Amino acid sequence: YTTTTLQRRVIVPDVEARLTRRFRRSAIDAGAAETIAPGNGVYLTSRQDTAYAHYSYIGGRRLTLGLTAGYSTLSSVSQQTLGKYSSYSGGGGAVYRLVNNVHSELRYDFYHYTTQNAGFRQNEHRVTLGIAFSSGDRPLAIW
Repeated sequence: YTTTTLQRRVIVPDVEARLTRRFRRSAIDAGAAETIAPGNGVYLTSRQDTAYAHYSYIGGRRLTLGLTAGYSTLSSVSQQTLGKYSSYSGGGGAVYRLVNNVHSELRYDFYHYTTQNAGFRQNEHRVTLGIAFSSGDRPLAIW
């Protein structure tokens, strides 16, 4: 083997846009970004593109409901030949205040991961059920 030195200059914009609209009992939040990421353990320094949307609804003083969807890609800016990594996600959940500052949480999330060159495709389903504590007087926010 041999050791070589590589110097490469890559210019990647770092931009983000976000829109939030709040209503009396609900909110919509959507955004997109193009940034540089340090990598994820497999991909080295990468260009990361993301987009997301969240909706939340506060149903009185006890209940919060939410929905989310997102998309993300990683493209290596180095000489890696792994292809583009992408993920899609979506989910929903609810937080309900049980007594005083104790809340129950229920959430479902779906993730789909894929890469171009390696033929890797993975689906993941997560269901989360838990108890949470908050000192606030409203149900906890989901996202």
